[in-house]
Amino acid sequence: MQLQKFLVLALGAGAYVNTVAAGVSCWKSGPEVSVSNISPSIATICNYLQGNAYVKQETRSQCVQDLAGVMWDFSLTYIGSGDTRPITSAECQNGMNKQIQCQYGGETSYGNWKYRADPNFGSCTG
Repeated sequence: MQLQKFLVLALGAGAYVNTVAAGVSCWKSGPEVSVSNISPSIATICNYLQGNAYVKQETRSQCVQDLAGVMWDFSLTYIGSGDTRPITSAECQNGMNKQIQCQYGGETSYGNWKYRADPNFGSCTG
């Protein structure tokens, strides 16, 4: 019976790992989150983060409470070689949607951008 429970847990954990895109860096601890609670907010977050062109090493951040009340700190940093670069909402959403697949959030760099999705206990207002 215990072996059977172990296999179910191992298979369940393996199924979760397979949903994270290759190359995505995920944290190993923190509040456990559900993608379905934050994914409806990604377009709004990225509309806020896109704005004017970023200057080299500029970081913009946005805090959002998900549907379960978990606080998420999202940030986007321009790490490319040019002096400035804009980002479209679609490009931002592509990167952030990969990060929210992590069970505890994470931070990954793709080409010109570093994406961070950091869920925490607490609230955005203080």
